[in-house]
Amino acid sequence: MSGPSGSTLNAERSTAGAFSSLGQTELGQSQEQYQQYKSLIQPAITKYGALAGLEGVPQQREAAVAAAAPTVGTIASGYDAAKTQIMNNIPPGAARDQALANLELQKASGTAGAFASEVQGAPDVLANIGAGVGAYSLQQIGAALSGLTGAQKSYSDIASQQNQAKANTVGLISGIAGAAGTAAGGYFGKH
Repeated sequence: MSGPSGSTLNAERSTAGAFSSLGQTELGQSQEQYQQYKSLIQPAITKYGALAGLEGVPQQREAAVAAAAPTVGTIASGYDAAKTQIMNNIPPGAARDQALANLELQKASGTAGAFASEVQGAPDVLANIGAGVGAYSLQQIGAALSGLTGAQKSYSDIASQQNQAKANTVGLISGIAGAAGTAAGGYFGKH
């Protein structure tokens, strides 16, 4: 009995090499994709990180205000349109003054509410971003490991087959030696 033929071993080595190459390619691609992913989510991390770090340092407060600026800007632009409507539609007097005062109050209240909402939601947003990064990283590493695991299994199978071939050869030689010993013992036992 002999082991696998040379062409079979070559084919298996080629398959193992392909798996190894695939694993290395997947690993390289996953590192590249992870860097792209990080660059895409960095603005959100910067914004919500500034909002979450609001307490204490004045620079953090400024960063938080800048991070909330788009939301606050929307409220401010709505305020400007409402003010124009009041000025154009309500005649000068107490009613206009009351409407403008209420509008100022609504603007301040809306701005503060939006800012507070952004600050309070920041830790949850950051936690979700972190969970997404972790899941993405694990998925990419899993793809790379899958190829490398295939290569390892193929190399292991080749080694097992080669070891089995050696064992078969040793068994054959032992069998021949045993038969020769029996034959020699029978010959010398008669003479």
